[in-house]
Amino acid sequence: ELGTVAGTHDCFDHRSCARPIDSFARYTSSGRHGVACAEVIHDIAPDAELHLVRVTSLTSLENAVDWAIREEIDIISMSLSFFNESAYDGTGPVNDPMDRLEAAGVLMVTSAGNYALEHWMGSLVDSDHDDLVEFQPNQEGLWVYWNAGRRRLDITWDDWNTCGATDLDAYVYSEAGDLVGTGVREQRAPEVRDENEACTPVERVTVNAAEDGWYRLMLRRTRGDDDATVHVFARGGELYTPVFEGSITDPGTHPSVLTVGAVRERNYLFNSAQAYSSLGPTLAGVPKPDIAGPDGLSTSSFGPSGFFGTSAATPAVAAAIAVLMSEVPGRSPRAAADLLIRWAESDQATWEAVDPALGAGRARLPPLERASGGCGLGPILPMMVLLPGLGLRRRSPRTRRTG
Repeated sequence: ELGTVAGTHDCFDHRSCARPIDSFARYTSSGRHGVACAEVIHDIAPDAELHLVRVTSLTSLENAVDWAIREEIDIISMSLSFFNESAYDGTGPVNDPMDRLEAAGVLMVTSAGNYALEHWMGSLVDSDHDDLVEFQPNQEGLWVYWNAGRRRLDITWDDWNTCGATDLDAYVYSEAGDLVGTGVREQRAPEVRDENEACTPVERVTVNAAEDGWYRLMLRRTRGDDDATVHVFARGGELYTPVFEGSITDPGTHPSVLTVGAVRERNYLFNSAQAYSSLGPTLAGVPKPDIAGPDGLSTSSFGPSGFFGTSAATPAVAAAIAVLMSEVPGRSPRAAADLLIRWAESDQATWEAVDPALGAGRARLPPLERASGGCGLGPILPMMVLLPGLGLRRRSPRTRRTG
């Protein structure tokens, strides 16, 4: 069963449901990304029941989660990153719905992100006391290479519980010294803030890059101490001095979700993680990703050149979990995921910590007899949701030919 679900309102309590729905209107969006994710799942688990869900915001994510729980979805595959919604520590509004999924027994499989080369993390160091943050010793600028166009910088710091204690302003300059973007929202101190005034410790900067080249971010601290940890994501760029660690995006930082890194499909079992695949741990110290999957996959949408990134690896891992669920009646999504983790191909010795780029290792399916504990029972296929993408729900068992 394959269909599209768009503009996910929960019609039990959303005011928009009082309006009649135009059944002839087009609610889908264009683009290859979501379709390619569906193709990956269909290639690996062709009998899986897929439901496509379009998510474009935090609100639509919350509604999609509620829908998935109500429809008794088994697995959600989400190749999507959220920025500036938390300190990347597994908390915050994006991660709250993950708690509901865990309580309902729905497994969220999500991408780690492709931001290892686009991420910086560090403390507010200002050794010369001029209120400019030093990204390296005695270096007051963070250099980013961008191609020409409109670019985004997402900046947040771990001041979510005491927002306003620290206030940062962001300025981006071209190599010639021209100001090409600013983020100067004021984070007002609690004692001077109105009772209902919103405060978030974030800056979002739109950069108008006139040409390919290097651009410099300057961060000015207008208030606060040195103990805040800052995250910078230079989306679509490449940092001169990236910090790979801590580059996992939400909701991949949540402890209960299965977060997936990416490994090139060619020579898969012998490859390291892709250079861009985001690394853990999270700011809360949780090791992430949990596992890695293949990318560079051939799909109808992307052709033989391949579908790359953790967006491709995530549906591959989700589909493998669906296959393991189909082998044993009653096997839960979490139990199937745990089995996949145990069989992952790892370069680490058993006594070593998990790999910060691969997690438990490269996902691979165990031999059938190890996965099933016997034969003769047909697949019990789960139903999967991809956000934006698909969902799997369990069907009734059916007999298959054994041999």
